[in-house]
Amino acid sequence: MSSKNEEMILEEEVQKYITLQDEVLVSGPCRDSSIVCLNCYGSIQDENEDISVCSRCGLPLCGQCDESELNLHKPECHALSSSKRGKRTSLALLDNVSLLFEVVLVLRCLHLRDIPENWSHFLGLTSHVGERRDSELEARALEASEVVIRDIGIEIPREEVLNICGILDTNSFEIPLPSSPGTIQAIYKIGCLPEHNCIPTGHRCFESDLSLVLRASVDLKAGDHITITYTDSLWPTMERRTHLLYSKHFSCICERCRDPTEKGSFIGALNCLKCGVGRILPENPLEDKNETSWICIDCGYVSPQGFAEDTYNQVAQVIQGMESGEINPEQCNRFITLYSKILNSQHAHMLDVKHTLLHLLGHHEGYLLGDLSNYLLQLKEDIARCLLQVAEKILPGISRLRGTTLYELYLTYQQRALNWKGEGKKQEEILAAFRTAKDVLSQSIQYLQFEPKHQPEGQLAERAQEDLNTLTNWRRLGIACHGRF
Repeated sequence: MSSKNEEMILEEEVQKYITLQDEVLVSGPCRDSSIVCLNCYGSIQDENEDISVCSRCGLPLCGQCDESELNLHKPECHALSSSKRGKRTSLALLDNVSLLFEVVLVLRCLHLRDIPENWSHFLGLTSHVGERRDSELEARALEASEVVIRDIGIEIPREEVLNICGILDTNSFEIPLPSSPGTIQAIYKIGCLPEHNCIPTGHRCFESDLSLVLRASVDLKAGDHITITYTDSLWPTMERRTHLLYSKHFSCICERCRDPTEKGSFIGALNCLKCGVGRILPENPLEDKNETSWICIDCGYVSPQGFAEDTYNQVAQVIQGMESGEINPEQCNRFITLYSKILNSQHAHMLDVKHTLLHLLGHHEGYLLGDLSNYLLQLKEDIARCLLQVAEKILPGISRLRGTTLYELYLTYQQRALNWKGEGKKQEEILAAFRTAKDVLSQSIQYLQFEPKHQPEGQLAERAQEDLNTLTNWRRLGIACHGRF
């Protein structure tokens, strides 16, 4: 992973096609992943929640994986089954899944030594071991080293394990698994070389075999940099920079981070409670969050020290409480009404809840598309347009956020057209509404067309194409009028 010292610069002009395709070098479950099969990453729990394990080493393995044909699971299975304390160690690790997955990844990295070229690639990646001293990350690595060296009995210097853990933390990509509740982290030979930027020019996705595909998300000229983001684009600057410093060990100073407005997205902005119309923004976003002043850009009011961070953290806890249960549209509406007094309409927390509400309206029981009033349809449209406006500024070009949001906007327009048809509105108005729905749907497909078919966004792209075929053949909708979509 690179922030400054490694770069990918285009030698020729590209227009949103594959820039890089890379096979996975090493992979394994993330520390915070649910328990998954260590060979296929599938679910390993049945309805009775009994965990099936490998007969050789005692680690999680699903019943569908033939123990005579194991691939991914070989390194840790061989290490534990060859150890005098292997089965005992496995039992202990099953009580500490986070440590289990850390140890598994270390063992898989050590297995790379069997292919010198792969081991050399791995060791060539940045570990930031020095910056990790006396940190929580180093404490985790030390705990893993105890298991690897003392319990399993692998003869290796402790510093080498710490270096491996540093490389994993610094360079891994997290990959959600659509077929199981787990999350995978993976390292690639060259896929982790693109530098970071909070407004990326690259779009990455992961195929079913975990191979990484990187595309230019916007048209680029020769000499332009291919960049990706190693944090959450919908977090405000304060949170992104904190996360990058903790996990990747660098302080981002990209154009978005330097701009108090975050390129006009106002994702971190608070509303001014003094003048009631202005936005409160950090005077210098690159200063320590405990030192920079937050000032209203209209009236000049300076908020109390720590107010912005305290507000962010308190509202984050509220959202976490909402998400701990089954969230519903009423909760989202109440949140938006209550916190719109202090949070800017495009604040990160507002966008979080609005994004949830967008996908609840039309899909939640009692709020299916046919149930939505004109008011709720308009609310769904307004939320979609708000998200698209933000995405245009911070995720230009290809993005999953734009593709999925456009699909929800299409559903809104289509339902409105169907409602008008039922109300007996003029055929010209109905046809125009369906044309608008079709145009938005076509845009959605444009942004989702590259998503792998095993991922939810790829499946949505297929559904969108089916919807487009239906709309194109407008007679299926029973619209008796002249013209075509």
